[in-house]
Amino acid sequence: SPEGSDQPTDCFCLGGFSGPPGGPCEQCPADTFCFMGNRSSCLNNSGAPPQSSRSTDCRCNAGYVGGSGEECWTCEAGRWCPGGNESVLCPGNSTSPEGSDQPTDCFCLGGFSGPPGGPCEQCPADTFCFMGNRSSCLNNSGAPPQSSRSTDCRCNAGYVGGSGEECWTCEAGRWCPGGNESVLCPGNSTSPEGSDQ
Repeated sequence: SPEGSDQPTDCFCLGGFSGPPGGPCEQCPADTFCFMGNRSSCLNNSGAPPQSSRSTDCRCNAGYVGGSGEECWTCEAGRWCPGGNESVLCPGNSTSPEGSDQPTDCFCLGGFSGPPGGPCEQCPADTFCFMGNRSSCLNNSGAPPQSSRSTDCRCNAGYVGGSGEECWTCEAGRWCPGGNESVLCPGNSTSPEGSDQ
């Protein structure tokens, strides 16, 4: 109460407590702040510890970003937000969905492999990488570095088959430049199995 108070209603609750003039005063619960006995809620997607007394005690929840006591925005894709006004860029060659709240929400881009949160390395030749996982092309097929789909795997020369599918040895009397192409030898000629030209 102020100096010279002469009535119980001159008493007001301290910061962090709420109640009518003269009391009783109760501790302000989590996600609210109390000043001069009045309780207010934090803005959407933010929170405060119990017994908070100022709007600036309200801090953005994880997955959101903004200044203390201010509006909180969903964390952008490609970043993760631990709460408050911090927004952290995912490591190189990785991204994350909107609203991410921890480093392991960052996953490697297609064509790169590595654990959640990185680091992410370029996928080597004859493999493909998706969501950080690396897989080998099927036998007798290959793919260029940084491939991201099984269909990037193409049959080697001397073999024939669909992209990302099993590759068969080229038949006698034909030559196979790779992929799903099988060319018949010209009239009155032949070739051994597995010919590539």
